[in-house]
Amino acid sequence: MEVQTEILVKEKHLLGESPFYDPRSKTFTWVDILRGEFWRLSETGEKTCFALGQPVGAAVPAGKKNAEKAFSYVLAAKDGLYLWQKDEASLLYALKDIYQDWQRSNDAKADPAGRLWFGSSCADDDHAPAGNLYRYEGNEAVLMQAGTKIANGMVWSSDRKSFYFADSEEHAVFVYDYDLWTGNIKNRWVLFTVENGVPDGMCIDTEDNLWLAVWGGSRVEKRSGRTGELLDVISLPAVQVTSCCFGGEKMDMLYITSAATGLTGEADGCVFRCRVGARGKAPDYFKVDPYRFYGWQEALVPARTDGFPGVDTPREMYDILSGIWCAATCAPRMRDEWKADNPTFGQCSITAFLVQDIFGGEVRGILRPGGNYHCYNVVDGHVFDLTSEQFGDEILDYRDNPIQLREVHFAKEEKRQRYFILKEKLREYCERRSI
Repeated sequence: MEVQTEILVKEKHLLGESPFYDPRSKTFTWVDILRGEFWRLSETGEKTCFALGQPVGAAVPAGKKNAEKAFSYVLAAKDGLYLWQKDEASLLYALKDIYQDWQRSNDAKADPAGRLWFGSSCADDDHAPAGNLYRYEGNEAVLMQAGTKIANGMVWSSDRKSFYFADSEEHAVFVYDYDLWTGNIKNRWVLFTVENGVPDGMCIDTEDNLWLAVWGGSRVEKRSGRTGELLDVISLPAVQVTSCCFGGEKMDMLYITSAATGLTGEADGCVFRCRVGARGKAPDYFKVDPYRFYGWQEALVPARTDGFPGVDTPREMYDILSGIWCAATCAPRMRDEWKADNPTFGQCSITAFLVQDIFGGEVRGILRPGGNYHCYNVVDGHVFDLTSEQFGDEILDYRDNPIQLREVHFAKEEKRQRYFILKEKLREYCERRSI
């Protein structure tokens, strides 16, 4: 592939890795593993660096999709997972019980449900490459694949049914069956192997093609995510190409990191950028705080319409609506009491019917004092209530409640208008963030 490649960052990194572009803040980030540095480049060109004081394998964006500014990252380091916020890092989870003292974290990414996946690898030259692949969720690290060598290149297919993983020492990219609900993987098989270099970090485009950095190969390979077929090659002026991600206003720029370790070439260790005729999508964000709405564990049913790009599950819809619910969408009788720190207050029926528009299923209602119904959703047997937090510690009974009809609820003109306001605000958000 003939592309115009530019050097975006001229500083030489010993081991540049973990590139991410966060469209919430239009910020590009990466790490220098060996120097323990987390770098950020703003849309205005301002460059900042945070030094953790130990090797950092990856820095993964965290938070919610609707955050206008990226407020946190998870740093996968040698001795633990750290939460970086406002230029400070605090220990999130210690790794001393699962890592050998000669190991460190390597690549890491969040999956579509907001779980953190990370791999351990060798941190010195005295031990043979050895490690494991883990999944972190709910303050627990779960072993997902034992006996890996150098964990790299984790991505998920657009239908969220496949997980791709590169093990550099095996010279192979593997694919697994992936279960969005449980986060489990199974049925591993080799999608393809790499010659004349070592597979390193990778990303995936909107057509489920893989873009793989080849360490020692001065290139990025474009591969079919279905067959592993080599579709194209991007040549680079750096030998040790380490990883890549899509970014930019339209997510059509490929950002590429490299390493200068043991090399003296002019471009070795630099960060590159080029337009490749493909698009990626926003990264999946690590979910720092657990969801608190009723049935959040069940809220992973797939959307049945593509009219709201980016709203793929009710959880993602909740994340976005958290920044959209407002006094104008609150029920009039409750509007004076609506507060931003309780955004779901007075939003139940219009939210439940909008959920039904996107995910199907039924809207059911719990009879409340005064004769009104609190609405929630049942989709394919999965019960969830995006607006349950307004009730605080009160326990609601979600069993055997009557189906709610939109023609009955929307007979009230004010409610119908609030529903359209909420729907339009959601659509505007999705179109603004659409890539």
